[in-house]
Amino acid sequence: MRNQLLITPTLLDSFDFLMTAPPAWRARAHSSFVAMLRREPYKSSKAADAGIAFERTVYRACRQQATTLGSEEFKTVVLSCIGGKFQSVLKSVEKIDDQEVVFYGKSDVEFTNTIKDIKTTGTWKGPDSYLKKWQHKIYLLISGKQYFDYIIVEWADDNKCTIKNVHIVPYTSPGRQALLDEIYPAIAKLFTYLHNELLWDDYYFTFSNNK
Repeated sequence: MRNQLLITPTLLDSFDFLMTAPPAWRARAHSSFVAMLRREPYKSSKAADAGIAFERTVYRACRQQATTLGSEEFKTVVLSCIGGKFQSVLKSVEKIDDQEVVFYGKSDVEFTNTIKDIKTTGTWKGPDSYLKKWQHKIYLLISGKQYFDYIIVEWADDNKCTIKNVHIVPYTSPGRQALLDEIYPAIAKLFTYLHNELLWDDYYFTFSNNK
């Protein structure tokens, strides 16, 4: 029998979107949030598939030390990632009100004191669209590392074959306690909502995989 409470960046991001979504999007945000809790299967989008394919191409180029192939923009991404460890599982257990909270994630590229995450987008909306999310904070809390870089690949066309720009969005950890001071209130708000909306069982038994 397990008794753990699983927290991932995507769960907190989905909850944040639910809490801040405009009225026209609220029903969709709620459906997506509940589907995540229930681990319902979903169909990946073409944009997401293109992003995964791009990451794999970068990993392959890094492993082959292929730093001279492709466009200048592609070489920028490869040079930013070469020498790193790919797809490392990140996991840590923290105590919140005498309960075990398990933080979990998987890093794209990991260095000694830095984690890098590759994102692709059709439209660059500035660094705040990434820094308002939870991934960098949770990953640095789990790993104890100091730095996190988002590597944002902006596509030049709808076919997602040509890179228009590469944007680097850096984040520096304010320290373990400061991270906890930001993350714990968000988790408390999430837990309150799950109890109030009768979604706790979905979260506890299905999302957190307790029996």
